Amino acid sequence: MQFTQNLLFFGLVALGLRETLHDVTFSDFAGLSNFKTSDLLSDSNGDSTSHERRWAPGPIPNPAANDVWEAAKCKEKKFMAQMSYSDYDVGQILPTPVNTAVSPWELNDLKPSGYIMPGVDQAYRDFSTGGFWGVADFFRHIGISDRCREEGGKWFAAVITHYRLGMPGTVPAKHEQTYPGPDGHIRRVSGAYFYMAVNPERGIHYELPNMRALSDMMWAMWEYHTPDNARANMNFFMSLGINNPPTLTIIRRAMDSAGQQLSTTPYRFNIDSDGALALLGSPNGARFAHFLIQRKNQIGMKTVTGVHAFECVSRSHDPRFMFTVGPIQAVPWPQQQVARADEERAPTKKKFI
Repeated sequence: MQFTQNLLFFGLVALGLRETLHDVTFSDFAGLSNFKTSDLLSDSNGDSTSHERRWAPGPIPNPAANDVWEAAKCKEKKFMAQMSYSDYDVGQILPTPVNTAVSPWELNDLKPSGYIMPGVDQAYRDFSTGGFWGVADFFRHIGISDRCREEGGKWFAAVITHYRLGMPGTVPAKHEQTYPGPDGHIRRVSGAYFYMAVNPERGIHYELPNMRALSDMMWAMWEYHTPDNARANMNFFMSLGINNPPTLTIIRRAMDSAGQQLSTTPYRFNIDSDGALALLGSPNGARFAHFLIQRKNQIGMKTVTGVHAFECVSRSHDPRFMFTVGPIQAVPWPQQQVARADEERAPTKKKFI
């Protein structure tokens, strides 16, 4: 499996910033309604406002069919509930109940599982308008770094691969590469790769062997680049360059349901709307839900507080979405409340002496 051309960002507002940046209210994104970037491409790309270009690399997708739409909404209702339960309660409602839902996989498991985490070349670090990702102007608008470390910015960009990289002739072809697993058995590499970017100072954190879920790869990069005392301060996720077909159909239907067209101006969905639920339950959204549910012990109780969708100001004009994140107090698992109520209503047994 290959995870191609989809950039993920993780978000945090860390303590002890090394430079003064704008304070941003991520919960409401004040001022974004006036932030229009479509004219930034007019010089180089001609008709940058053509609706047909917003769903590259192909035609505008049809709206999600009812079964896809309803399944995504149902999935996210479960996710939202699990975000609000304690880790123990989430574990108790799994098909096989366990005492914790925390993922067992962490940074130290990458190498034994056959993964490496190299840097990336300049093309994949290009956040600029009209570049590969087209997100630099948006980052500057909300007051965070718009470049990678190599270009003088704050971002670490890396790709986690399940194969060794190198020029042809210097390493075996992917289909010939193997690795020794944790159990000592020699296995063939999967060829999977995950591209991500992390800013450990400010604002954002951009499945094979047993360790294969994207949410675990996200955590490994977050753990590697972020100090222990800052890991719980994450406050939003962003997914760029979305090209997953079911997710694209869900984005189309979500925008239609809100009476909106995808544009470079971020549109914020009501968190309780069908569109927000479906986007959170989409294949691209579910990975973030899994992250929040499975990492409660490391980042605390958090839930999604906002859903935004808009278009990348990039060469491809792919859709992107952003989920803002905030703290939440744990609520009891409803079945526990029912069980307690049943116990209270049960007749008291008489004691015979």
